[in-house]
Amino acid sequence: MQNYHPIKHKGVIRSIVPGRIEVEVIVESACGNCHAKRACALAEATHKIVEIDMPPARSALYSIGETVNVLLKPAQGHVALFYGYLLPLVLFLLALFFFTAYFQNELKAGLSALATLIPYYLLLMVFQRSMKKFFSFDLEKWTPTT
Repeated sequence: MQNYHPIKHKGVIRSIVPGRIEVEVIVESACGNCHAKRACALAEATHKIVEIDMPPARSALYSIGETVNVLLKPAQGHVALFYGYLLPLVLFLLALFFFTAYFQNELKAGLSALATLIPYYLLLMVFQRSMKKFFSFDLEKWTPTT
């Protein structure tokens, strides 16, 4: 079995309660060296809050304001990409092909295909708790070399 390196994001601890740590992660776009990033709407950094469940004894090792690495297993990252991007794309394309043949009108077909994504994302919201249990994050102390 190969040893895969976890997906790491740098973050700052915002709150600590027994059994849970909330970390603010700054998600930056992958265009740091792009020459067109000033004109690009995607060249923005956003802040996300990640809740990490851990035993109270371990959460006592961290303090508010501390910089940490938030870790995610690569397999979990692949599952997140599947549910977040690949599956909706496949559903949209299948619906687009179906509705194009059914309506014979591109506008109706495109709007109907977009409308098929509404139940998909509603289902994701319904199963949000079970998905949170699947995607387990971990923490490690941040050092300038990690």
